[in-house]
Amino acid sequence: MAATSNNVEDKGIPIFKNGASLVSIKEKVDNADGSVLSNGCGWVSVASFNLLAPVYVRPFDNRTGGIQPFAAFEWISEEDSEQVLDMKHRGPRLLAALESCHADVICLQELQLEHNHNDDGNKDLVLPCWLQQIVDEKHGYQLHLPPKEDLEKIAERNLRVLDVDAAVTCAILYKKERLEAVPATAKNNNDNDTNTSVSLCLRIRNDSISKEAAATSQSFVVTSVHLDATDETKRVGQLTKCLKRARTYTFEAKPISTIIAGDMNQEFNPGSAVMAFLSNRNGTDADVSETEKQKQCKISLRLQENEELSPTQIQEWSKLCEEAKQTVRDYCVSLDRIKSGPTRAAYDHSVEDDNDDVTSKKMAQWKLDHILYTPSTLRPCAYWSTLEDDLESCSIGLPNRKVGSDHLPVAAVFRILPTPTLSMEEKTTLLTKLNEMTSDQKRALEEQEDILKKELQALEARVLPRAPEEIDVATANKKQSKKQKRKGRPPPEIMDFMRKKRTILKEIKARHRTERNALVESLVDLERLLIEQKLGYPAIQWVERG
Repeated sequence: MAATSNNVEDKGIPIFKNGASLVSIKEKVDNADGSVLSNGCGWVSVASFNLLAPVYVRPFDNRTGGIQPFAAFEWISEEDSEQVLDMKHRGPRLLAALESCHADVICLQELQLEHNHNDDGNKDLVLPCWLQQIVDEKHGYQLHLPPKEDLEKIAERNLRVLDVDAAVTCAILYKKERLEAVPATAKNNNDNDTNTSVSLCLRIRNDSISKEAAATSQSFVVTSVHLDATDETKRVGQLTKCLKRARTYTFEAKPISTIIAGDMNQEFNPGSAVMAFLSNRNGTDADVSETEKQKQCKISLRLQENEELSPTQIQEWSKLCEEAKQTVRDYCVSLDRIKSGPTRAAYDHSVEDDNDDVTSKKMAQWKLDHILYTPSTLRPCAYWSTLEDDLESCSIGLPNRKVGSDHLPVAAVFRILPTPTLSMEEKTTLLTKLNEMTSDQKRALEEQEDILKKELQALEARVLPRAPEEIDVATANKKQSKKQKRKGRPPPEIMDFMRKKRTILKEIKARHRTERNALVESLVDLERLLIEQKLGYPAIQWVERG
């Protein structure tokens, strides 16, 4: 199980052969750096597998009247089809890979559940036969799925479109002997889980580690995702929901360890909107050029190189990138990515080729499967190599007789870091600054309103002289009902003043928002979380509300 060195993106992190035992990797890393992972308490290993659901293998689509190109697997010959694509052969290969990885947590995508008919006439969705032993006592994994009602809707859709009564979903497996799920509450129940995104808050079991380690053991949120295949806006929305869900698991002013793993259908290249989720850690978004953004926009919209983007498309793409960046700031969850390489090998769909001869088509590779994590609470210690270390699969495509899916899995070992906190002095300094700014702005606004009020009174005294008989009329009018009253238009001088007043107050409030935003933008996540805890709503809302 020698480490590989083909991937140079993370020179400081050891890279091991894809499929290697993560327990053995942990031991090698532990011995190499001298006990940072001792006693099995301060680390967690995570793997992610896209299983390629059987329902997506050359299915007849009732909507199109044929097999969709992405599901045709043209590079697999008829004589190889059974060995490479049939689940009676693919299933054992996938199971062997899942068993041998020995991960604490396994994120699954395209898990196809089967209906099991009960004696009472009802039916349940259960694991397929080839995978059922993964949750037995020997393997010790616990399965987490979305709500049954949502899975049944997916099964109904597949029956309608593909004539297959089966649900395809994301799922999470975790080792029961090491981990336990944090019970859901009204704030963080799994009602928001879907077949394309499931989350679970886990923590190290106290009975599996020492008392000293248990006292400082931290929980972490894992999400298995399968992002949209064609729409970057939907991908941004899905990742936003992942962060929102993770934040519901902490009620304190501290970050929550977060891991998001799965088939993300995006390469996270500079200029892409999903890359903006990672840009806040080191300010790398400043290094992204407009040329890179437009290139990624074209790729996302599937435009040819000679096609020009419209001003609207460029504007919408920039807005989407900014939305992703702001989401990370709003939820105080700074992310980084394990720098794994390409995981999918197939015919290059970006090359126009009218030739039906498959022998003339070229294979290409894409980085579609990723592991995202919070670097403030998790430190990657090692990860698997990907297709850069499997030249055979690069040349013949996936799946093949060795790999059971059309995606190579990804995996990493993390050290769980102590949760960063602010000192009492830092908290006091920030809250003092917050209170002083709030008081100063409130006082400035009240002083200006008082000045304007006096100016209005002086103006009314000047332009609205009142004779004694007018006062009697005004007194009589007060006795009339509101419906009977008729108010005339104020003099032009009063109307001009009211417009001036609105402009002045609007400018002051805008200036105050700018001051509050400058303060919030200068803060780190822990400081922004302290504001949220103090006020009961996110710091970005304080910027707007004051």
